[in-house]
Amino acid sequence: MKDINENDFGKIDLNLLIVLVIMAEERSVTNAAKRLHLGQPAMSAALKRLREMFDDPLFIRTSRGMLPTTRAEKLVGFFRPVLQNVHRAIFDFPSFNPAADSYNFRIGMSDWVEHWLMADLLEILSAEAPGITITVLGSDPYKDLQMIRDDKADVIISVGKDLTQEAGRENLVQFGFKTVWDRKQIEIEKPLSIEDFIKYDHLLVSYRGANQSLIDSQLALSERKRTVRYVTPNFASQPLILSRLPVFTTVPEGLVDVWCKRYDFDFDDVPVETSKYHLSLLWNNRREKEPAIEWILHKLKALIAGKTKSIRAEQ
Repeated sequence: MKDINENDFGKIDLNLLIVLVIMAEERSVTNAAKRLHLGQPAMSAALKRLREMFDDPLFIRTSRGMLPTTRAEKLVGFFRPVLQNVHRAIFDFPSFNPAADSYNFRIGMSDWVEHWLMADLLEILSAEAPGITITVLGSDPYKDLQMIRDDKADVIISVGKDLTQEAGRENLVQFGFKTVWDRKQIEIEKPLSIEDFIKYDHLLVSYRGANQSLIDSQLALSERKRTVRYVTPNFASQPLILSRLPVFTTVPEGLVDVWCKRYDFDFDDVPVETSKYHLSLLWNNRREKEPAIEWILHKLKALIAGKTKSIRAEQ
């Protein structure tokens, strides 16, 4: 701490400053002792120590009570707001009232998560928390933790697996992948066979521009290969492409219900083994107890649980 000699504080009792302020307000040793729940001898001893500390009488006995000296008045004028601020810092716990407060939450997510969740979240907030705004930050598993460490996002909805001491993580649901196509472009029988799967071109989402995935490795085990016609870091353009071309795309399970209802697409299980992933919430551990962060985490958990239940019920 700059400009502070920590050793000096070991020589004094900071509780004496409270005695000083209360004495200036009461101007009576008896009344001040009652407010401080001290006996008369303890109060007199505290005044003695204060006078020694500041080398000043501080309070003079008069017919109008114990009047503060000029030095005491200056000290009280300085210490009263300091003690009030200390009291607020210790005892006034931060609060958050979503119905009345204004707050902008920065939430990191990939574009498919935004597509899946945000319309529902905004509808909820418009009814329950009209002063709350949302800023969505583009994120992916490779940069989620860095965004949390740098405090660039309040919360991240992540599919990553990495852990760090700075970040809290709660796994909410495990999803797989489904293959989706436009039934007007591709007319096939279900279940989707490997032969049909490799017959048509594919779209691929890759956060790092790779033109292959685990699917291609699985196909290679049986000496099969698919053609990846289009690689993109985002899912947003894929419905338009699917509606115009006979192509497949394999997407997170959470996105399938939204697309199939909106665009009348069809879907099925991927005909080769694919990995599962957890949808998780990430936050900075330094901010875990902030009421606003606790509130938005609760809202996101409830929303994801409800959406997941709906998906499971329709499958």
